[in-house]
Amino acid sequence: MVSACSKCSDIGFARGLFDVMPKRDHIAWNAMIGGYAQCGQLREALSLFHLMQMEGVWVNEVPMISVLSACTHLGALDQGRWAHAYIKRNKLRMTVTLGTALIDKYAKCGNVNKAMEVFWGMKEKNVYTWTSAMGGLAMNGFGKKCLKLFSLMKHDGIHANEITFVSV
Repeated sequence: MVSACSKCSDIGFARGLFDVMPKRDHIAWNAMIGGYAQCGQLREALSLFHLMQMEGVWVNEVPMISVLSACTHLGALDQGRWAHAYIKRNKLRMTVTLGTALIDKYAKCGNVNKAMEVFWGMKEKNVYTWTSAMGGLAMNGFGKKCLKLFSLMKHDGIHANEITFVSV
């Protein structure tokens, strides 16, 4: 119900349901944090994530993606660095989605070197990963590097999508 209400943009009702739950597992926390992030209530998403940690709830990649998205949209580079350190410290598996969110966060916060460090460190990449890296390079003034990365992507057999071409 928390997830459904959040997706219908009734975040207040979703939070009311969340608050009265006698026992909240990581799925309920993930739904509420994701709901806040999707509804643009980014500070609330980060605040709830911190509360989740204080309560000792197990964290997986799902809330981390919402946290990274919130940091990206707020331009909160320091909180994003903290989230990356949290991922490393807790040995969360670097999935394609989580890695792409990190690349996007670093690139949009202006730290292209860190974005590319994450990119090159990923074992698995998809078109969104490549596109995030190229977009980060392009928006931060590294057009030639973006084009070189595009060539490498094609060489690896990854097919571009519409968003890829916007970056290129």
